[in-house]
Amino acid sequence: MSKSSSKSKNIGIPIADLALLNSSDTDLESSGKFLEIWDYAFRTFGFICLINHGLEENYRLLHAEIQRFFQLPLGEKLKFRIAADYGHGGYIPQGQENVSRTFLEDEKARSPYAVESLASSKSNYDSFPCIENGYHNDDLKNLSLELEVGLDYLSIKVMEIMARCLELPNDYFLDFYKDGRAVNNIRFAHYLRVEKGQEGKQQRYGEHTDYTGFTFLWRSSDNGLQCFNTSGDFNSGDIHADLGRNQWINILTLKEHPDALIVNAGDLIQRWTNDYWISNIHRVLGNGRNEEADQENVSGPISIVFFTGPKGDTKIRVLSQSEKVSSKGPINDKYREEVTAEEHLWLKINASNK
Repeated sequence: MSKSSSKSKNIGIPIADLALLNSSDTDLESSGKFLEIWDYAFRTFGFICLINHGLEENYRLLHAEIQRFFQLPLGEKLKFRIAADYGHGGYIPQGQENVSRTFLEDEKARSPYAVESLASSKSNYDSFPCIENGYHNDDLKNLSLELEVGLDYLSIKVMEIMARCLELPNDYFLDFYKDGRAVNNIRFAHYLRVEKGQEGKQQRYGEHTDYTGFTFLWRSSDNGLQCFNTSGDFNSGDIHADLGRNQWINILTLKEHPDALIVNAGDLIQRWTNDYWISNIHRVLGNGRNEEADQENVSGPISIVFFTGPKGDTKIRVLSQSEKVSSKGPINDKYREEVTAEEHLWLKINASNK
């Protein structure tokens, strides 16, 4: 491992087995244990590893197709670039993204990242490489849409889990997410090699929090993903000072569950819960579990990321009716001003495009 990642904390994020919740044989003790793990994970890390989610084969098939896309010459991929700014979908070449601007001061923001991406949205079918817009087949589009159907269902399931954890009615969040109302988008990231000698300066993805709801992440292999160790002063306002102290937790792939999903909470989840659950800072360093193997992996790790959030006009108000949320005390001053999900999303996207 690289020097910087080897100093990170050897702590694993919690693992939750969805089969324990979905089985017809699940008893109250098993479901209670699942909810206990989920609640602890999002209070402590903002991240959880979800196994037996049922979409493993969908991910494997789609990975093969997206790998073929990223192996195309740059000129071919650029045909599917929609805009020079981030946030509009389509192909995103290296150097276009800088999400650390949404978190770090401008002079500390890291760019260019060692990553290229393809972001697709059901609200803009031009963002899918397909026969209609000049691609050689429809396989990538069809497999993406098929996976999204499963992930749409899973996101609603996760919002039900959130409601149960917070002791709210099971269907509390349903109106914000059902019947295509959710703002869900899929993004494929191809991580490139960090240039030799640039470790600590260039990253695959800089420090940031996710913008809205829960994020679902599948990885073809370790890519250097880390989240901040929040046992320190996460809410003290001194977080910027801690970023250089290697207070990071490696989030590795599981050898026994290679298709596990990493689920993390976005900013609106933290806002809804008045900091009871956290939207944790995370980043992707240059190397994963094994530096030599990473350098030999010429094609580079690929991530399939599914961003979820409530419908755009959802007004995010602190869930004070939940006793667990109320246990955090008075509403944080920065959450008192009403904001819609869409307003918050574009505030973050515009910051990344400065």
